[in-house]
Amino acid sequence: DDLGNIGYSARAIEGYEHDFFRMLDMPATTRTPKIVCDYGYGSISSTLPQMLGHLGVENIGINAYNDSKLAPRSREEIARHVSNLRHIVGTLNYDFGVLFSQEGERIIIVDEQGEVISHYKLLGMMSLLIARSNPGAKIALNVMAPDRLKELLPAEKAQILISRADSRSRLAVAAHEKV
Repeated sequence: DDLGNIGYSARAIEGYEHDFFRMLDMPATTRTPKIVCDYGYGSISSTLPQMLGHLGVENIGINAYNDSKLAPRSREEIARHVSNLRHIVGTLNYDFGVLFSQEGERIIIVDEQGEVISHYKLLGMMSLLIARSNPGAKIALNVMAPDRLKELLPAEKAQILISRADSRSRLAVAAHEKV
């Protein structure tokens, strides 16, 4: 009793989903994307499948329950998950697969050809996609981002905001600058 209580916001997930879809500007499409999601035993598995379904995405989830002891951390564990994802995407002829790690903070993509897209390559692809689809976009990058990306984005009329290398600093810059 002396320490206090931990309170949980009622319907926080529903509020997040509502705000997410309110802000999302999705183009109409006639094709249903098909993806495989390896949730890496993280809590993201409790919200993302429903959100993908709401978007009309056909998705198959694996490792979709919360168990931090099984979550992939080492390079070997991540490589095993990526190899499995590559096999499933190819076998099912899906568009791509995504491995979510560190509670959804990091992702690795496997495309339909089995190519792994991660780290700075993924950062570059996503940044260019945002810059090209949103002229004048503000994109927060950390100081360690590749110089080539810092050259390409202004050419696409994007504004680059530089932060320290940690995630918290990047989020602070993004929040302050309304990215």
